[in-house]
Amino acid sequence: MVHSAYDSFELLTDCPSKIESIESYGSKILLGCFDGSLRIYAPSHPPPLSQPEELRKEPYALERCVSGFAKKPLISMQVVESRELLLSLSESIALHRLPNFEAVAVITKAKGAHVFCWDEERGFLCFARQKRVCIFRHDEPFFMVSELYYIQQQSIPFHKFLNFYNGPSLDPTSQFYVHSSENPAIVSDSPVLNGENYHQWTRSMKMSLSQRRS
Repeated sequence: MVHSAYDSFELLTDCPSKIESIESYGSKILLGCFDGSLRIYAPSHPPPLSQPEELRKEPYALERCVSGFAKKPLISMQVVESRELLLSLSESIALHRLPNFEAVAVITKAKGAHVFCWDEERGFLCFARQKRVCIFRHDEPFFMVSELYYIQQQSIPFHKFLNFYNGPSLDPTSQFYVHSSENPAIVSDSPVLNGENYHQWTRSMKMSLSQRRS
């Protein structure tokens, strides 16, 4: 007997641009597109005020399109509901105030960044660019805590995974972690990749990605 681990439901079908990133904000879906636009989708039938705002299993319709939200593709986005902020990564990292998407700040030192992560507990923002990992703290406005670590081993393909953690239990799909303490520090949970272990790491990474996407 075959069991399904989850249900699949098509929420929308009419996005005219290639989708680069996706986030949820209450019952809404935010799509970051290749052309730099931000498309906001909402349920076709708004939920009653008495119901919590969460993703709904019903068709979604375009509520708003913000053309020119970014000059380049929106690689990644993250909603920080506790601070009513949307963090977006394009040619740099930008902050917009929710729910109206008003521009708050652009972190110019993050130009060229290709991955970022956010620590909700302490308000740290970490990003990687040009083999450098930098940490900012949200304190109206952002200011740099430190530039902590230069990656010397170019063979370490850490660029897709960057996470905060608070203890010894680490995500096996990440190669680098930012320890969320009063003094943030970068630690590595894997040996330097070389000819002997690179192929094994590649196979395990592909399996992990397949499990995440399935």
